[in-house]
Amino acid sequence: MALQVQSHPQQNIHPAFKVVLLSSLYTSQFLPSAFFFQALPIFLRQQGVSLQVIGLMGLLTLPWMLKFLWAPLIDRYGFRRWGHYKSWIIIFQILKVMALIACASIDASNSVLLFGGVFIVVTLAATQDIATDALAVRLLAPHERGWGNGIQSAGRPIGGILGGGVMLLVLDQLGWSLSVGILAAGVLVALLPLFWYQEPRRSIDNIAIKRPRGVRPSIGRYLNVARRLPP
Repeated sequence: MALQVQSHPQQNIHPAFKVVLLSSLYTSQFLPSAFFFQALPIFLRQQGVSLQVIGLMGLLTLPWMLKFLWAPLIDRYGFRRWGHYKSWIIIFQILKVMALIACASIDASNSVLLFGGVFIVVTLAATQDIATDALAVRLLAPHERGWGNGIQSAGRPIGGILGGGVMLLVLDQLGWSLSVGILAAGVLVALLPLFWYQEPRRSIDNIAIKRPRGVRPSIGRYLNVARRLPP
């Protein structure tokens, strides 16, 4: 059996709070990715890391490309105490902060260990994006989803400016460990608006019986249709 869940937008929340909440979430989840995509290769080159190793940083885009594979798990399983998608966002954001702190303690010359830590951070950010998109759909009314999509689109360049531009200047002045620590603090602070948001529980509309899957049922349905066609 399949459970069909209906989402009702929350009309009692002030639009300004919705803007602040979604802006903080989308910007903070793109912030570390922008830092590692843009600032980190420049820093590694300054440290004498080979171009072959720096070229492997392109693999960091894989979690964003493949996140659809585990997106159904995020939608199906969750925690009721704080809200289905809110709980996932809190978990991933805190794990991301912990992973950033771990990356701050890694010697930048240890490219293998550093790449592993960065890959974990990017995977957490991409997975959090799944829950953030779902929360935005539940949060916004249909007439608000236009500017909600604008916030989502703006979060990427803003995160790119802060993570790839501003943090590169910070990295040049303060070094690797302190810069990544500041990045982790920024990600943690961006989580604060979410704690003032009360996500409603998902309501189950109805329970439907799934059609049998497999080759034989599909062939049977095809033959039934074929029999009804005129000669």
